[in-house]
Amino acid sequence: MNTKIPHVIIDCDPGADDFFALLWALGLHKKWTIKILAITTTGGNVWAEITYRNALRACEFMDVVGIPVGKSDIILQSPDASHIHGTDGLGNASKYLPRVRVPKISLSSDELLEKLTKKHADVQILTLWPLTNISRLIKKNIHPARIISMGGAIRVPGNVTPVAEFNISYDPESADEVFTTIHNSVLLPLDVTSQLIFTRHEMQTILRVIKGKKARFLEALTLHTFKTNMAFRETAGTEGFLVHDPSVIAMLIYPGLFKGQFLPIRVETKGEVTRGETVTDLRNVAQPSTHTFVVTDVDRDRFMESMVQDFLSFL
Repeated sequence: MNTKIPHVIIDCDPGADDFFALLWALGLHKKWTIKILAITTTGGNVWAEITYRNALRACEFMDVVGIPVGKSDIILQSPDASHIHGTDGLGNASKYLPRVRVPKISLSSDELLEKLTKKHADVQILTLWPLTNISRLIKKNIHPARIISMGGAIRVPGNVTPVAEFNISYDPESADEVFTTIHNSVLLPLDVTSQLIFTRHEMQTILRVIKGKKARFLEALTLHTFKTNMAFRETAGTEGFLVHDPSVIAMLIYPGLFKGQFLPIRVETKGEVTRGETVTDLRNVAQPSTHTFVVTDVDRDRFMESMVQDFLSFL
């Protein structure tokens, strides 16, 4: 029996669902279920300085020390999503948390990714934002053992255009390079994550066991996210919010919750109205050798039970 725990780097842009994914991963790190080698941040959901601070906040929230947190100054020609995530990226709920302690010298996300991927041949990179940093590694001929990414839309509409999902459309050139180069990648598209509505009942189950500022913060964050998901009609009228990014954590730890198939993936980079579209060939014809494991279904109830029970065990 292989008891070696996974070594991971979490590459993210912490807005709301990234933050929940980080809390879940940090709790698993504390329980020695996974080992987080680093958290690397970049602007996306909100500006880079804010996402960096939010990753530090997640570590403080979970009382985890010793994990390096990287900061990136990548600026792409794309708007942020602060209208969804709040100006602080956390539904304007960070006021309930202590002032974040920011190191005097910030580490570089690029340098952390390069150094740790070279050092650890078994490292898996969990990408909760666009694939820009993974593309940079590829250009340096550095390949992680596996990447698990949230992004794309295969058989469902996009969430920023009729055909494009946010993470992929933010930097489609990098996404296309990754999917045509990396031989061991997993993609969790909107087809699956749009099934994962975290409801008020599930949040209340967690809030019953925690008190004080942490409880007020989580309640404010979830209420804000409930409202924005309802406003953008993402939950089909159900009061809750979509936990897109936590699906990556679940895929790592509970792969039996998911079903999928290996498919060739390309990303449209030039289309006037289709830029950022995730394209796959579902025909039964000869396919190129580079394939991505595309998750196509999830046991929603078991997913939520696993996440809630894990949170209850370490909050």
